[in-house]
Amino acid sequence: MIWLNRWIIVLFVIGLAGCSGDSDPSTPEAETASAWSAFQQGDYTQAAEKADAALNLSATFVEAYVVGAWAYARLGDQNTALTYANQALQHQPSPPDQVDALAVRAFLSWTLDQIPNALDDAQHVLALDAGWRFSRGDPTVNASDIRLLVAQCFWVQAAWNLAQDQVEMVAESVDYPLILDANNPSTWVVNGVTYATYPEALLMIIEDLLYRLS
Repeated sequence: MIWLNRWIIVLFVIGLAGCSGDSDPSTPEAETASAWSAFQQGDYTQAAEKADAALNLSATFVEAYVVGAWAYARLGDQNTALTYANQALQHQPSPPDQVDALAVRAFLSWTLDQIPNALDDAQHVLALDAGWRFSRGDPTVNASDIRLLVAQCFWVQAAWNLAQDQVEMVAESVDYPLILDANNPSTWVVNGVTYATYPEALLMIIEDLLYRLS
């Protein structure tokens, strides 16, 4: 899926040195802060390790589950990432932990072909924060990605009008020219290519938007 390349795109590894010592003992907060720092620099292995270190100190530290979920997702360990996201939500997080956990779980559910779960979580993200941006980890991942995920879920469910509603909102936000009418085959054109059906043209627009946002 093209959207997957949007947020699981490159696994650059940048080594980070540990900084805790006897005079500065490790805490869940400190380990989690290090996890976020590593994540922001693209070192997802280090981010996952630091998240685990935080959870070894406190098994209910929600923010560590959140950064761990994103880190393991970027590493391609979907099952661990999903477990961490579930744990984060189970421990009753408050924003931004709740929204960030729902967002990563929505993406994970999509990759695991759990379409209803992906749709529920993605819509929940938008209900909580219509302008969501993953500012703590990767600000390029935002509400537009969530809306396109919702559009894909609706498309799979053959709810094409609902999918187009989401596409139109994203297109407007990025000044993307969109003229698509289910009842007018002359509008079923994407990047100069005319498609035989409206659903096919709609899917190509979704993929084109994902590519342009990457």
